[in-house]
Amino acid sequence: MKGLYKHFKGKYYKVIGECRDSDNCKIEYVMYKSLYVGDFPKGTVWIREKNNFLSPGRFTKLNLIQTIKYYLGVRNAWNY
Repeated sequence: MKGLYKHFKGKYYKVIGECRDSDNCKIEYVMYKSLYVGDFPKGTVWIREKNNFLSPGRFTKLNLIQTIKYYLGVRNAWNY
């Protein structure tokens, strides 16, 4: 689950891990942080229900080459 993901709107996020709510342990969440500066500071941590995060078309995980290009600053790491 950990890795870099691209949101369908074009922004990049890093999944930190999975977590649960202490009041309702049945719901799984994904904890992730933003990798861009926008309305909130870069590195803002977010949580989203896992089934929502993994819903088709919302987030797409970058493969190894795309991840390397992202960290090297290649302009369009998505086009591989």
